[in-house]
Amino acid sequence: MSSLSTEFAMKDLGPLSYFLGISVSRKAFHMFLSQTSYARDIINGAGKPAEAEYRGVANVVAELCWLRNLLLEVHFPITHASMVYCDNISAIYLLENLVQHQRTKHIELDIHFVREQVKRGTICIHHVPSRHQIADIFTKGLPRVLFEDSLQSQH
Repeated sequence: MSSLSTEFAMKDLGPLSYFLGISVSRKAFHMFLSQTSYARDIINGAGKPAEAEYRGVANVVAELCWLRNLLLEVHFPITHASMVYCDNISAIYLLENLVQHQRTKHIELDIHFVREQVKRGTICIHHVPSRHQIADIFTKGLPRVLFEDSLQSQH
């Protein structure tokens, strides 16, 4: 912290409670991190599941761009593409399909932003089947078989 304060003007804002879409709460010696409100905002902001997923991808890409720029500022540039994994084929189709549809006009800016980052080579979007989506074990109520499969894939 002291080495950062020599490079940047810093101010102590008190205990951390929210950062990069993650809510932080503390109890005794434990810290709980949650993206519930972040995910709810994304889902409520988009009408259809593919659009909600695409907005989620766009938000992740925006955060990655911010982090990449931050690392560049502290002289630690990232020279390879950041990987983004998405389990929604429709959202990936929206990225790859250059034809704009009437139903996607309201997310058109997000689509162009993500496409531009992919074209620049800073971001690479990959499909990952839902059964291999590790984050689901923390964010969804999974059927027992998928839950156990997720646990097994961790080892």
